[in-house]
Amino acid sequence: MKKILIVATFYLPVAVSAASIAEYQNKCEQQFNKFPEMVSCLTSNIKSDSFYATDPDAKLYAAQANSLAGKVKRKSMYEEDAVLELQQDYTDMNNRYQAKQSAEPKDNSFISIIKDRLHNGNAPRQNQTTIINTQ
Repeated sequence: MKKILIVATFYLPVAVSAASIAEYQNKCEQQFNKFPEMVSCLTSNIKSDSFYATDPDAKLYAAQANSLAGKVKRKSMYEEDAVLELQQDYTDMNNRYQAKQSAEPKDNSFISIIKDRLHNGNAPRQNQTTIINTQ
């Protein structure tokens, strides 16, 4: 019992304070109006998060976001198109994760629940609304 309490005490702050990629992106969208700046904020958050920094899907999402931001900076893509493509990338990443979770046997351990929370965030926030001013 003491071991469970110690583990729960150690991981509880992580579970409470952890943000999902959707939450990071939402926060960055609120702070920055231009797509490249929002992407810079998003990738910084992903890289500084110990869970996402090693997650292959999160790293791929950050790389795709950086690529799109580069295209916007070089004026080879409009911001609106980049926003749409990044949203599609997020949906694809989320679908891959959900499919992987469905295929794996259900693990109801405390650590598994925390990892689920870290990857998914709060369920209502999974449907992102991306609004970026292009003025």
